[in-house]
This record gives sequence, structure tokens and C-alpha cells, in this order.
Amino acid sequence: MKTFSLICLLLLLANCQPPAKDNSGEFLALFLLTIPNPNCSQNTALMRVASVTGEGFTWETGYALGNNGKGDAYVLQKSGTAILWCLFYDQTPIETSGTTFAYLASEIFVGFSVQEPGSGFRPTTGALQSTFQRGRGQPVAFLSRLNPKTGGILNSTFLKASDSNGIATSFTINSLQLLGDRILVSAKSGFDAGTAEDSLDRGKVCGEGRSRQIELNLELTETVSINCL
Repeated sequence: MKTFSLICLLLLLANCQPPAKDNSGEFLALFLLTIPNPNCSQNTALMRVASVTGEGFTWETGYALGNNGKGDAYVLQKSGTAILWCLFYDQTPIETSGTTFAYLASEIFVGFSVQEPGSGFRPTTGALQSTFQRGRGQPVAFLSRLNPKTGGILNSTFLKASDSNGIATSFTINSLQLLGDRILVSAKSGFDAGTAEDSLDRGKVCGEGRSRQIELNLELTETVSINCL
């Protein structure tokens, strides 16, 4: 009995390791350090929202209902029906979900929806928008560039719009498209007429509820263009 208990304890500890590093040195899902077990491959209640295929693999994203009844965002990679990796990207009490993908020539981006501040999402250094918001306006988006082989975060940023008072308004990604060295984000949002440094386009007004297209560099540190639709 003692030997069996010791084995169980060792297995439990093994599942509670922080995310490992891949060969390039990046953390697998860097912002998951506070989550005991980010692996979701054994979760049978994953709700798929979007998927994309490339080079013989399939990536899926969506959410799983956590203990509080709110969604926990995840991404997984499959070869056929076999899951190669599956990671939760947020397991806080905040409702989050993966919503859309873009894949081209081994580059993969995923968009997430985040309902409130306080989630586990953390932008990378130099991100275009580094905070959830300065006011109200849920949900906002979180855009990530992933290592397609591991799920590791390469680059990430919040995406939100702001009114003339610098108060965040809602932002929802409708689709993503890779265009060489740029990522095209089609989104619906509140207007953006902010003057703060993290406004998407200072002074440009897209009417409330209007769709817009935003081109960003692949590192997600700057906008190339913004067009109101």
C-alpha cells in the first residue's frame, strides 16, 4: 500500500510541472505558469469552435467548461484522430474561448475571446496592445502566433478599440488571413477614436458596431493599415 501511494504521489507531481521548454527555448504557453496541469488531452468535454488543417495536421480551438461553468480556452493539434498536444490557454474564473485560425506555410495564428480582465492571457514583449482595457466593453480579443509543433506562444497581443475618452469598447475577431509577412484581422468592434498610445489607430473613427480590417506585422507589435468597412 505504501509503494502504491508513493507511485500515485510521484505521478501527481509529474502532472504539476510548469510548462516545458521546446528546443528553441520558448515556454509552452508561457502565460500558463499558474495552471497546475495545462494538458487538456484527457478532457472529453472540449467544445470545438474552429479548426484548420495543413501539412497533414489539424488544429482545433474552442473552450471547455470549467468548474465554475465558464469556458476555458484551449488549442490542440491532431494527426488523424490522435491528439499530439492539447493545452489550456486560460483556466481562471474568466470566460474565454478560442474563436478562429489562420494557417499558411507553417505559420499559425489563433484568435481568442476574453470576457473580463483578470484572465491568464499575457501579451508578449512589445505587443501592440498590452492590457485588457482601461474601462468597459466586453469581450475583447487576444491574438496569438503559435509554434505549430508545440503550442508555444511566439507573439501575442490584446486587440480592442477605444472611444475618445480612452475607454475600451468591444472587439470580436470574425476571421484571420495570412498575407506573406502580415496578418489580416477582420473584426467587428466599437468605434476607435482614442488618443492613447495603445489605440489601434489614434483619431480614426469607425462607427460603433462597424466592421474593420486591420493588418499587423507577424510579431503583433504594430499595425500596417486599418480600414473601416
